[in-house]
Amino acid sequence: MLRLLVERLPAMLSPAWTATRMQPIALDDVVALLRFVLGRAGASARTTTSAPGRAQLPRAARLTGSLLGHRARCSPCPSSR
Repeated sequence: MLRLLVERLPAMLSPAWTATRMQPIALDDVVALLRFVLGRAGASARTTTSAPGRAQLPRAARLTGSLLGHRARCSPCPSSR
């Protein structure tokens, strides 16, 4: 999803929640993990799905953009509280 946002949007507004650190994971990794868990009894009790690194959304967007040859622009926006 992040790849699609970076490819299609010239700029993104970043609400306050995007400052939360996230652990990204590739869709292919999720599918492989689900196949692994579904084929083994007891494997679903404890399975970690996230990557080891953590990043805030604006940083992840800039990294994704640089890998794709795009410039991802993220600007903070005021909260709507």
